[in-house]
Amino acid sequence: LTQTRSQALQAVGVGKEMVPAGIFLNTFFADAPDALKRSLDNNFMLGVYYDTAKRGHAFLVFKTNSFETSFAGMLAWEKTLPQDLGVLLGSKEGTGLPAPGVARQAGGFKDVVMRNKDTRTLFDRAREPVLIYSFIDRNTILVAPDKETFGNILDVLNQPKRVVQ
Repeated sequence: LTQTRSQALQAVGVGKEMVPAGIFLNTFFADAPDALKRSLDNNFMLGVYYDTAKRGHAFLVFKTNSFETSFAGMLAWEKTLPQDLGVLLGSKEGTGLPAPGVARQAGGFKDVVMRNKDTRTLFDRAREPVLIYSFIDRNTILVAPDKETFGNILDVLNQPKRVVQ
């Protein structure tokens, strides 16, 4: 992330304010379609999943108030999604996300079913997933850099909610 963007994030953290998803996308990912930004609920999650080797894998979870608008917005964002999210999400060691324009040349995102969910997946030249997103239900978008992170975060999101009596 650029120094300006990092400073913006730190400034928000100091004030302990919640950053709405639309402002987060405007600040860090200006290329995200405006319709997508407007269709997202304010609450979202930027998290890090640690694998067994204690390597961190960033992921994003967005809530949407319009599946149709968000779906169209994510499809439109695919043109720049690898570059926009590459710095933040990274990728599996040694694979790397494609350079600008390469995603389209390498065939772009493909429809793939993972863990019983329809995903849009970008593969590297070795056919390993380097960026995955899915509407895990009509109101939730999960974005992850690899299959392991996607599967583990999906498991957490699908856990039954505990009721405290």
